[in-house]
Amino acid sequence: MSMRLVVVLLPLGVALGWALYNIGKLAIEQWRRTGSKV
Repeated sequence: MSMRLVVVLLPLGVALGWALYNIGKLAIEQWRRTGSKV
């Protein structure tokens, strides 16, 4: 692994993980709301 590749991939990985975390959190909130209504 070259240093430049790490410098490029690390922010991408962090951004992707953060996006997935937020999407998952929103999905769980929506699922809980719909689950409590039914």
